[in-house]
Amino acid sequence: MNRFRSLENESILLVENDLTIRETLMAAFSRIGCRVKGFDTAEEGLAEFKNHCFSVVISDFKLPGMDGLTLLREVITRGDNIVKILISGYADNKMLAGARKIDVDAVLEKPFTLESLFNILKEKIEDRKVSNGLSGYAVATRTETPNTNTMSERTKGG
Repeated sequence: MNRFRSLENESILLVENDLTIRETLMAAFSRIGCRVKGFDTAEEGLAEFKNHCFSVVISDFKLPGMDGLTLLREVITRGDNIVKILISGYADNKMLAGARKIDVDAVLEKPFTLESLFNILKEKIEDRKVSNGLSGYAVATRTETPNTNTMSERTKGG
């Protein structure tokens, strides 16, 4: 995990209502040196976001109450230099169009690997540091090949 050293000390807000996924991601981020707070509803996550500074917000799309896209829309109104990632097992065209409209940095379809999430996050954080702003849009989709599960990424305009 040394190759993800650039993620060390990032402050991450994670909103995921599936306890197993949330705890797995929180443990993985903690292992690489991130500060992470996790919540199971967008409303709880937004309340925490209003009171603390986060460099990254990762949210599931389908949540009880407010959905993840609405949460990320709220995050954008409060800060423009935040990496925003939406994760979903329900990535349809309408949701993807909504994510593009508000410049979500990446949509990651479930199931995904920790490595694919870390790679996307690393790229987006490095982009932010280089340009002092966020650019690009990525959709990672799961593709299956014999004996492997890999993620492929589509970028905005591609």
